Amino acid sequence: MIEWIKAWVVFVVTASLSATTLGAPISWQPIVDIKSVDDISLAGNLVEARNATSDGISPVVFTATEVIEFVAQQFPTNTTPTVGFFTREGGDTGSFELNMVLDSQAFGPEFVFSLTGLQVGSEYQIQIIAGGDTRSNLGELNQRAGDAESLESFSDDFSRGGVGSAIGTFTADDTTQMIHIIPGTGNPQFAAISGYVLRMFEPPTPPSDILLSHDRIDPASPSGSFIATLDAIDLNDTTGDTHSFELVSDAAFPDHALFTITNGNQLRAAADLGDVGTSYVLRIRATDSTSLILEKSLNLSVLSIPQITKIEHSQSMLRA
Repeated sequence: MIEWIKAWVVFVVTASLSATTLGAPISWQPIVDIKSVDDISLAGNLVEARNATSDGISPVVFTATEVIEFVAQQFPTNTTPTVGFFTREGGDTGSFELNMVLDSQAFGPEFVFSLTGLQVGSEYQIQIIAGGDTRSNLGELNQRAGDAESLESFSDDFSRGGVGSAIGTFTADDTTQMIHIIPGTGNPQFAAISGYVLRMFEPPTPPSDILLSHDRIDPASPSGSFIATLDAIDLNDTTGDTHSFELVSDAAFPDHALFTITNGNQLRAAADLGDVGTSYVLRIRATDSTSLILEKSLNLSVLSIPQITKIEHSQSMLRA
């Protein structure tokens, strides 16, 4: 008993010191209860997932679009084997593997663990899953997650029986980020977590190219004519990035007076355009949702419309 108390005191001191040394501010989102695999956030790209267990079990959870291995990890506090804390009283997410994650936990009066190997300046999301527990005396106990800053930001309470999860985003200012777990409101006992999922968002990049749906113009197109649709190539398109387009104000491109961009990406004639052989040069700017830009010069040409030649066949030619 004395040895256990000594070890706990050393741990608490270490956690207290760490809280003032490492960690970026975390912005916490509303609590999400883990009812099924659909409640595991798939935002960004998976970095790692951890299962708080002492027996080395690493469940592989299948979501709708991703396979997530929750690698077994002993946290720097009391960590249990996979013994059914969640499922023994009927807890069920519909996924045997996710149930296994929730059936073990790391717990303590409070504890800190580290996320390591982070890329400084990159944006991350962590989803911390409460220690799944359906036992009547423990299922309603809450916990909160903090960022271990000196002016600490905490999540709302998330419960064990829920099973609740706290989702937070942060921009790494060091290769290590500390996560602080404490008992929640009205919890006189231990805080507990079953694991976490860490994800990273791709850093914003400017558009890499600007495209026209076509670069041919019908002869003598009148003002208001639709010319082409503008599109941008961007690595961030998978995160829902959007783009706006404009003609760059530049005296070196006098053809701009003949064109306009409407409805965000429709290039139209702003005056009557020329006849066959006329060409135009436009300087287009694409701006993404993070205000990063790309400018590109695009060429358009007025081409003749192919003429259909009528061929007459005489009856004598057909008979021959």
